[in-house]
Formats: sequence, structure tokens, C-alpha cells
Amino acid sequence: MWGCTSVVSACNAPVGGVSCWLVSGSVAAQAVRCGPITPRGEGEIGRIAASGARLTIATNPFTLPKMEQIVQRLGGVVIERISLPDTFVPDGLGYQVLVVVLPVKF
Repeated sequence: MWGCTSVVSACNAPVGGVSCWLVSGSVAAQAVRCGPITPRGEGEIGRIAASGARLTIATNPFTLPKMEQIVQRLGGVVIERISLPDTFVPDGLGYQVLVVVLPVKF
């Protein structure tokens, strides 16, 4: 995939997202980069996540607070935070990575 493409937010588009064909509770590891996560995408992340799945989010510092709110709504626990400096962007703030464990499903 090129650019910042959402595979979980376009299920109703003419060419649906990848998550449309994934069985609920079947994905053990998910990664999101370049956000944002739409409300539809948030629902799909929760739906396809296996019990105790790992979610990795890579974003910029400006969208990090919104991503942290999504993690809370999903019931996730942040187990690692990584800051990757990037001197090529004007703000020089780089990227933020959150590694999250989603809740166990019963």
C-alpha cells in the first residue's frame, strides 16, 4: 500500500477495506500508521481483534492524544511508548509509537 491507507474504514466503498473479509476475533496483531482512525475503523479494530491482541499505533505528536482516547475506549493497555525523532519534518517532533494490548474477550 502507498500513502496512508485505511483498510478498516472503507467497507462500504466500491472496493471495500481488507477488514470486511476478516472474521470477528481472528486478528492477533494490528498496526495503524498515519491515522486518523475513523469511528468505523475503531469499531473494526475492536471487532477483528482476537482476545488479548496487540495493536501498534504510529502517529505524529498532534494526533497522539486522540489515539490515546481510542485506546481507552477499546479497553487497551499501553505497554510501550516509543518516540522516534525526525529532523526532516519542519516541527522536528518525529513520530510517536504506542504498543497496546487489547482486552481478553470471554
